Amino acid sequence: MVELMSLAEGLNVMFNQIVTAIDNCVQNKREFITCENAYVRESPWPFDKNVKFQIFRQRTTTRHDINTFHLNSNNHSYKRTSRGNYSRRRSFINPNFYKEVNKEYLKQIKYLKNLPIFKTYEGYRLYAVDGLKLAFDNNKELRKDFNVKNRTLKYTQPSEAKFSAIMDLLNGYIIDAELGDFRQSERELFKINLKNSMDIIDFEKSIMTLDRGYVSLELMAWLNELNLYFVQRLKSNTYKAEVNQIKDCDSPINIKLNSSRLRGFKDPELKEKYSKELYLKLRLVTVELENGQKERLLTNIPPKIMTTDQIYHIYGDRWIIETNYNTLKNRHEIENYTSNTKENIKQDVYSTVLNYNISMDYYKVCNKLVNNQMIKKGKITGNNDEFEYKVDFANLIRNLKEHLFKMIINPLKENITFLTSWIIKESCLEPNKIKKNRRYPRCKVKGSPYSRSYGAM
Repeated sequence: MVELMSLAEGLNVMFNQIVTAIDNCVQNKREFITCENAYVRESPWPFDKNVKFQIFRQRTTTRHDINTFHLNSNNHSYKRTSRGNYSRRRSFINPNFYKEVNKEYLKQIKYLKNLPIFKTYEGYRLYAVDGLKLAFDNNKELRKDFNVKNRTLKYTQPSEAKFSAIMDLLNGYIIDAELGDFRQSERELFKINLKNSMDIIDFEKSIMTLDRGYVSLELMAWLNELNLYFVQRLKSNTYKAEVNQIKDCDSPINIKLNSSRLRGFKDPELKEKYSKELYLKLRLVTVELENGQKERLLTNIPPKIMTTDQIYHIYGDRWIIETNYNTLKNRHEIENYTSNTKENIKQDVYSTVLNYNISMDYYKVCNKLVNNQMIKKGKITGNNDEFEYKVDFANLIRNLKEHLFKMIINPLKENITFLTSWIIKESCLEPNKIKKNRRYPRCKVKGSPYSRSYGAM
């Protein structure tokens, strides 16, 4: 347990990175306050307390969460806060504040630096983008706000919004997330994600993987212009004329830029530039699966950088975003909203993404500790082991939900050290033995399992 206690000091630094990320964004709070007169006077519920409460609250009911906040705070002398006061004051905060905190947190953990603690593949960071449908209450106003239209007197379309995120596959972090309308396309949301990530992702040392729903000549041309490598899975009937001419499993392919295809370009500058080109020159990699089906991957990665097998390996790692979305939905309860307005739901979603990234950071450190312990016990001998040991992520998330909240609202050094040590010790005691290179489909949840008890909105 000496190693556990020494590691706790390092995790104290991690906790300080969380607080610093929030405090740095709070300094620029006026950029995210939507009402000119809000948060200008001293108050028992100031801006910084409001956002910390929102990020780390337990999401039971508003009244119970506020009571828990007061009970565990190191200052019990301030005026009791009502549900209405909290809900009214949170409505003046732009949800993008929580996205900014997430970005600042990635900077605090030095994600932008090329450090060995961040995994890469052949020197490149692997990213994936994917969409996720998030369910909300069958509320007329919400359906209108999220552009869900009613075709008959009975709802024929579910009450859902589109969630899109860019994820670092090898390190697990969500770089940017966007909650869009029901009718927004995944490609449109991906462009927003990527534009928001330009100061986080080093495009020249990154590879983006996209599934069949993102196939678009304009999108691939745009990624080319950004000098960002991509691996795009094709549908069986996409660019059929050009694909049928290719006989090799790895070959250059020229996709014709005819007038009908160029009409799909929405960016006028990009359309004008590529209207002068005859072809979009890419590379087609074809792999035959165990069931006999062929999987075709379009990429702009030159053969001298990545081989055929490496291209297929890169796309194979895309399954990680599916399992992490399962964690986001079922462990972090991203659909467990604390309000029924669009802007407040966005606050819940973006603060959940921040919590997910924090838990992923703790997960990496705890797994490193478990790995060291198993090497000492002789249960791990090297990279050729069939199994690996990892902490129970669900248990770690529960521990962080319960105790990180207490550390944030009562940041005394002895409190932080004690709770951090407890989290590490409890999470690392019974690691799971896991077979390497597993593949799981996404776990789809129908509807929302959460009852709504918002109190004041």
